[in-house]
Amino acid sequence: MRGMVCVLRQATVVAGLCLALATLGDPVEAVTCRQGPLAASKYCTLPEGLGNFQGYYRCADSVALGKPTNKSELTEIIGRYKRVKGVGVGHRQAYRPLPSWWQQQFCAGDGADAVGIVTTEMTNTLPQIVNPTYAKQSDAVFPIQVNEEARTVRVQSGITQRILLDYLANYTTAKAPYGYVLPAFAWYVDQTVGGAVSTGTHGSTMFWGSLSSQAVRIELALANGTLLVLTPDSNPHLWKAGQLAVGRLGIITEIDFKIVPQRLLTRKVVPQTFDAFLEWTLAAQDRYKEAVAGGSEAAISASLAEVDMTQLFWFVPLNQTILITYNSSDIPRQFVGGKQPATAMGPSVMAQSTTGRRLLQSELPFCISSPYYHYRKMQPKAGIFRNAALKGELSEGVYAQAPSPTLGPNIAITQNPVAFNFLYKAAMSGIFQNGTLTERQAILNENEFINKQTSDTDPYDQYEVSVPLQIAGDCLKKASPPMFPDSIPIEQHRHDDSFCEKHETHEVGDAVIAENLGPGFAVPPLIRFVNGEEAYLANTNGGPRMFFNIEDHLSMVMGIFRQECGARMHWGKAGWPRWAACFDGAKEFPDTWCSFGCAVRELDPTGKFRSMSDVWTWNAADRNGTTVPLDDCCTPDGFKAECTCMHRPPCSA
Repeated sequence: MRGMVCVLRQATVVAGLCLALATLGDPVEAVTCRQGPLAASKYCTLPEGLGNFQGYYRCADSVALGKPTNKSELTEIIGRYKRVKGVGVGHRQAYRPLPSWWQQQFCAGDGADAVGIVTTEMTNTLPQIVNPTYAKQSDAVFPIQVNEEARTVRVQSGITQRILLDYLANYTTAKAPYGYVLPAFAWYVDQTVGGAVSTGTHGSTMFWGSLSSQAVRIELALANGTLLVLTPDSNPHLWKAGQLAVGRLGIITEIDFKIVPQRLLTRKVVPQTFDAFLEWTLAAQDRYKEAVAGGSEAAISASLAEVDMTQLFWFVPLNQTILITYNSSDIPRQFVGGKQPATAMGPSVMAQSTTGRRLLQSELPFCISSPYYHYRKMQPKAGIFRNAALKGELSEGVYAQAPSPTLGPNIAITQNPVAFNFLYKAAMSGIFQNGTLTERQAILNENEFINKQTSDTDPYDQYEVSVPLQIAGDCLKKASPPMFPDSIPIEQHRHDDSFCEKHETHEVGDAVIAENLGPGFAVPPLIRFVNGEEAYLANTNGGPRMFFNIEDHLSMVMGIFRQECGARMHWGKAGWPRWAACFDGAKEFPDTWCSFGCAVRELDPTGKFRSMSDVWTWNAADRNGTTVPLDDCCTPDGFKAECTCMHRPPCSA
């Protein structure tokens, strides 16, 4: 039934926000999502179907779903099908050889010869997802194995970051009184570790890199039905390809990560205007440029330390930012106060957030940041529930997909994103707290409550790009106000079909103008910084970068970053069909693209893991400039220095 609620919220201004919110239809039945008991979305498709966490971007019904219970079954399924893709929980970044907003990369194919395989159903993995235990385990089949001497942890690929982090935090010993932690972890932690490594999931660090760089051993199930163990020393070439391969080389089965004993960190939360943050970023950019020009390693390190472990939330329509920094120096080895985030989010905030984010499944026009805007606008309301029509096992470990519900638009976003910003900020206010805590508690990441509420009420696509630190401030300035002039009513942006047509269907390559974009930011962009990495396909291959993440509802700002700043796209997120059409890897990764291609030719010569995407193309020329097959330029160590990695020929976008 429909309900009406008036939500009043002001932190410092005497005013109120009154939103008409409603819910429609019967509640969705209990789900089998594998994010964890408290974070599972009502609308995710996996592990019963092949689609994302809100019911979109589904693969063709004829594509099979593999649910192996052990590695032998996994390799047998891989051998049985012509086209294969690894999948996980389908939520945001999920197990991201299968980015859940990029259908062409998400799906192994479009016929009965294709299969998407989940690793969450392994018998040594599933119990820890469904009912996690955080007490130390000595059982050799337990999916998380800590090696204190080596300071590493071996974890099965279907385990989520959150479960891993919480297990490590509780692994207290004489060597680690506060337990262990991954050196740098992500904001979103309800994804599998296999996906985190496959696409370079990252936190904010100028020392440890993404989770791909924190891996020290990876086991892959290959196209030929064998298992391959990669380490930095065993095969440096294949290691740099395999530690971030977007599922193109095989399916990750297990990973060894570096771990460190937890420290105490002091979290500092600094509210400020966007202009103040822009000035801070420009100063950081200039310090780094000057240090590089001077050639001093000490100066370069000092300049990078200025942005290390920095997170920034930008509430665009409100012209407010929240800068989060962390400091571990001169902190005694004991707690010195500060609320834990779980405690700080009190009942009042939680109750207000819950009522403020009710779902309205309506057919109102809305601008959604997706190349599938029209498809999503016309898609039917949720009505077919999970497990309603399971067709049963097709063969050993392989199943037909089941139908699943689809999340509809939210009137709080479509009508008034400014008000929605206030509500979102209210929901997050509990974690925006100063204090001294262990690293697991101190470093901000999305808790289960915010995750579930966002997933179940806010239909969106998530984009992320990165730009070199040398131009971070300049690029951020291009995407800044005047994006939201007061003279343009917000309602025009959210309800006018002609506005949606004009701003969401222009062709790739059209000029993008930074105006009238602010109302599209229904939730705040997240800005972070990561150091340079060696993986061939790492966003930061070549040097440190600023990452700009948007869960956006008007995606034109992507054009600013791509067309004016030459930003690289995140391998696990949205926007590829539109903002990276006719992707030219030799242009985007000039020093490493063809070396990755050589690894593909070695480990997947028949293209079993190529998916439906057309990004996986390579062109080479010999020392005379003659076009030759890529194989002619490959060696066991990668791409030959005397060959040239050629740009992709023009193609229709």
